[in-house]
Amino acid sequence: MSGDLTKKVEALERRLGVLDDERAILSTLNTYGHTIDHGLKAQWLDCFAEDAVYKVQASGVALPELFGIAQPPTGLRGRVALSAYIAKHSSAPVLWHKHCLSEPIIKLEGDSQASVESYFVRLDEDQNGAYILAFGRYRDQMVKSPDGKWRFKRRICEIESRPARR
Repeated sequence: MSGDLTKKVEALERRLGVLDDERAILSTLNTYGHTIDHGLKAQWLDCFAEDAVYKVQASGVALPELFGIAQPPTGLRGRVALSAYIAKHSSAPVLWHKHCLSEPIIKLEGDSQASVESYFVRLDEDQNGAYILAFGRYRDQMVKSPDGKWRFKRRICEIESRPARR
């Protein structure tokens, strides 16, 4: 193979690797919403690294509790805390809601780390019909695990707006 052809193939391999990583990251982002909404707790938990941090905040301050689970100011850390959280989270068919994600901006930072910012809207329903429970953005740090799957190392859910209680 000539030098030019070798360089072209190597460049294509790098580009394909970037596309594969971005696609795998998008898969994790989408899996998060589908699994939390439908009570697929083990699959939701598998979106996170073993020592991951999950934090929900409004106006820059961590919410004091999440579904009856105390949230430290630094967020929930590790699989035990995340397991307790997801065990209490609502899901279909008891409560129908949708975590909708849009406009993710993925920045690969080497072969096994990435940062992602995206918008979210959570749609809920009550006796009066569908409504927006909250919207905001996710700020994520992701890592590529030894099994090749991209997982959240840190997920910060920044609530930017939510209605008064319905």
